[in-house]
Amino acid sequence: MKKYIILISILLFSFVVFAQEEEQKAEPGIDELAQKLNNPIAAIGTMNTFIDFKTYKGSLPDADGQTGWSLTFQPSLPKPLGKGINLLFRPAIPVIFSQPVYNGVDGFESSGFQLGNISFDLALGHVTKKGFLVMGGLICGLPTATSEEFRGQFTLGPELALGYVSKKVIAGALFTQSWDLSDDPTRKTNVLGGQYFYFFPIGNGRSIGAAPNYSYNWETEELSFPIGIGYSAVTSFGEMPFKYGLQVMYSVATPDSFGQVWQIRLQLSPVVKLPWKNK
Repeated sequence: MKKYIILISILLFSFVVFAQEEEQKAEPGIDELAQKLNNPIAAIGTMNTFIDFKTYKGSLPDADGQTGWSLTFQPSLPKPLGKGINLLFRPAIPVIFSQPVYNGVDGFESSGFQLGNISFDLALGHVTKKGFLVMGGLICGLPTATSEEFRGQFTLGPELALGYVSKKVIAGALFTQSWDLSDDPTRKTNVLGGQYFYFFPIGNGRSIGAAPNYSYNWETEELSFPIGIGYSAVTSFGEMPFKYGLQVMYSVATPDSFGQVWQIRLQLSPVVKLPWKNK
């Protein structure tokens, strides 16, 4: 645990130093851009990359202290439909660098580099004049993992997001329900999932907040629920706006046998032009 605390401290210190340097060159309109980037349904194009480091614990032998690394690429190119309604399509493509796998004989071993299960959502989103955020649609999971140990099932289900958007705070929650489309009675997927998010702008394109993911497995009655805090800011490289951020999350509820404890997430999100916004 001590080495993880040291790692978190180094990352946070590095971000504070970098943020102080960026504060000196904040640009006009940067706060408005940061607000749009914190709004999950805003009509703004981003190429999001999330790099995650996770620690685990559980009742399985040698479960405590296991770690994993992964990267998720999630582009977002919303399509404005008029009257403030946006069409959202967001694929999430995970790449696993290392993930502990319990083989039942020699304990845990690292999975090595591989592709994970790709998922995507298709939804409509809108923010009312009073700032209330509403989004509804479908979420789908694909069994694309290159390893049998991680390969999931075809899943499908509804999603709903509710929130509030203002200059002082952006907050809300996403709810998803996924069921498998398989006829295999030995493998059933029935999972309530989602994400809660909150961001407090602190000026010069900077925000304090986080967006932890949670889940509840109806079949096994296991809950995973993290709490988190983080820092993000908007800067630019040449003419390209760029959001970066760091979040630290701790799971207050996790499966007994094996589950996530700590998660450190680095976000890198260049802003891109929407190819159809002005058409």
